[in-house]
Amino acid sequence: MSASLCVFKLINPEIDKIKKGLNSKEQKSFADLDLVDEIGDSRSLLVFHNFDDKNNRVFYKATHYSDTISHPIRFFLDDIEETFGNVSKEVTEQITKGTKRVNEYQEIHKFDVIIDFNTNEIFIFSNKRIAHSFIRRFKKAKLVDYEKIYFDMTKIDTIPELSNIWGCWENCKGRCKKKAYFGTEVHKVDGIDKKNITSYNVEYEFDNETIVSLFVAIDCRISSNSPEVKNAELFTTYNTIKNSLGLLDKSEIKETSEEEA
Repeated sequence: MSASLCVFKLINPEIDKIKKGLNSKEQKSFADLDLVDEIGDSRSLLVFHNFDDKNNRVFYKATHYSDTISHPIRFFLDDIEETFGNVSKEVTEQITKGTKRVNEYQEIHKFDVIIDFNTNEIFIFSNKRIAHSFIRRFKKAKLVDYEKIYFDMTKIDTIPELSNIWGCWENCKGRCKKKAYFGTEVHKVDGIDKKNITSYNVEYEFDNETIVSLFVAIDCRISSNSPEVKNAELFTTYNTIKNSLGLLDKSEIKETSEEEA
């Protein structure tokens, strides 16, 4: 299982309001108090977990309910009593065991979020697709405003913890829109323009002992499929990489379509 982190920068955040948590859909009636999660109710929740007073960081537990997905799926019901443990016996007796088919469903994603109010960065520990959908909902609800931030990928050699750079993607002009390079120290291949690099696959060294695979994308995303890498390691690694690469000035930013982490 991989660990992923996407980082954005909040614009003039209302700290006191955000610290308490956020709900992308305002509760307007008693029926809307989240007593039941019904399919089709697409919303995102940010629930306060704890506050690091020393570093001025807030830790949250997040839940992201997707829009209804209109695609048939099959599933198998075996232990009905355990699956529907909070439902009355009369209801479970009406549900038969075996293969079922539904024509639409909803994904529910749970992940951690950190907001650093010293830098106004929001750290979303999820993949690109979910993270972007998650934060866009709060912007649409006018609860937060944010902007994307970008690493300066030309400085990849300045990260001392890298033991090898074995893959990268480069934006190109003409009929070939992207080039991929794989091997050893691919950032040194003749002809590569580091200003057009959108992501690197690297081997990263932890504690002078453990080497893990890491994906580093220009839009401040990092991920790893190494079991040693959890959220805490991603958070520390992001700050190490940011201190080495730095962030691009707004005038240097080109919108790109990077690969999914």
